[in-house]
Amino acid sequence: MVIRISIAVVATVVCIWLISLLWNASWFRIDSVHVYMGDESNARIAQNRIEDLLRTSYVGIFNKSNTFFYPESDIKAILEDISSTTDAVDIKRDTFHTLRISSSEKTAVAIICAGLPEVIDNIVVFNPDQSECYFTDKSGVKFAKATDTLHTKKIFYFPDTLASSTDMFDRLYTAYNTFVDAGIPVDGFLVHNRGEYEVFSGQTTVYLNENHGLFTQVENVIAFWKHMNKACDYIDARYGANVFYKLL
Repeated sequence: MVIRISIAVVATVVCIWLISLLWNASWFRIDSVHVYMGDESNARIAQNRIEDLLRTSYVGIFNKSNTFFYPESDIKAILEDISSTTDAVDIKRDTFHTLRISSSEKTAVAIICAGLPEVIDNIVVFNPDQSECYFTDKSGVKFAKATDTLHTKKIFYFPDTLASSTDMFDRLYTAYNTFVDAGIPVDGFLVHNRGEYEVFSGQTTVYLNENHGLFTQVENVIAFWKHMNKACDYIDARYGANVFYKLL
């Protein structure tokens, strides 16, 4: 019995050794890595870290530089760690021994700011120095500090908290776009707790909430706006089909 177990152990060790010889053979080794990112300095850092990663091994036996079994998820994690703006990572072999890695950058679809907006002459203006402001992707996830509005002019202010679900962000983003598509300029969208919103358009503040259907209220405001021939101080659409307003 002991002899059989010993033979099985020896056979297993020999088998692993033979597999490791084949796995680690130079024929199957990645010996060149090329990384392409938006920032060249980040690309160089990523390349060095990936090369260091490929010099390591699985369980101390099988090299990670194997052209068929390289650590794809770890490589993606390196690029995401180096740059918070990394969106998608594409990894493929240029040749049998060369790895080509490229990444695309996240697109800023909106800006979210912690705190209240700055108001000058009754008009909301973007001031990144007043609040913590971040660019967000299409899911509403923050990925970089926002210092200007060159990439997007859609700005959401959260005076209570910056936390928001993807579903909530999508609803607010759609409401924002619905106003703009209808010809109503929007300077900012203030998001309170409990589903209360203020939309700033020039000197006019539009009040909305979730109690009677956000998008129904948006359509009511658009219909009212199209027939309005004087500037308003505020428009309040929170109470059913009736729209209340105050002229400037």
